[in-house]
Amino acid sequence: MYKNINKIIEGIIFISAEPVCIERLSIFFSKDKEIIVKILEEIKDRHIHKNSGIELISFNNKFQFIANRDLSEDIKKFLEIKNKIPLSTASMEVLSIIAYNQPVTKNFVEQVRGVDSSYIINNLTKKELLEENGRLDVPGRPITYITTDHFLKSFSLKNLKDLPPIPDKIEIPK
Repeated sequence: MYKNINKIIEGIIFISAEPVCIERLSIFFSKDKEIIVKILEEIKDRHIHKNSGIELISFNNKFQFIANRDLSEDIKKFLEIKNKIPLSTASMEVLSIIAYNQPVTKNFVEQVRGVDSSYIINNLTKKELLEENGRLDVPGRPITYITTDHFLKSFSLKNLKDLPPIPDKIEIPK
C-alpha cells in the first residue's frame, strides 16, 4: 500500500513534536507492530552509522528524534547565546507595562506607550515571555495578556512580587 514506508515513518517522527507511538504507526500503515519495530530499528541504526547530528530514541513503545547526545555541550552553548539576545527598548517597555499591570489588553499597552504595539506583543508571545490570558467581557472581547514562567526565569524572578518597585517620582534629566 505505501511505498517507501521507512521514509514516511522517519518523516513522521521527525516532524512530530511529541513521541510517536508504535501502536499508532501500526494502525496507520496496517502493519504488525513487529514490522514497525524492525523499521524503527533500521532507522535508528542508519542514523548511528551515518554519525548523524540526530538520533532516534525509544521509550514506552514510543520513538522520538533528539539531538545526538555527543553534541549536548555544543548545543547548550549555542542555545545560551541565543537566549541572551537582548530585547529592544520597546520590548522592555511592553514587558514592563504588562508585568506591572497584568492582565492587560493590547489597547491598554498602546494607550500607555502612545504607539502601535501589535508587532512587539506578537514577538514577545513567540518568545514565550507573554501569553494570552483569555478575553475581556466587553464589546469586541479583546484578548488579555500576562507574563509567563519563562519571563520569570529570564529575569531571575521567583514571582511577580520580586519585580522592583515603581518609583513614585521619575526625574527626567535636563
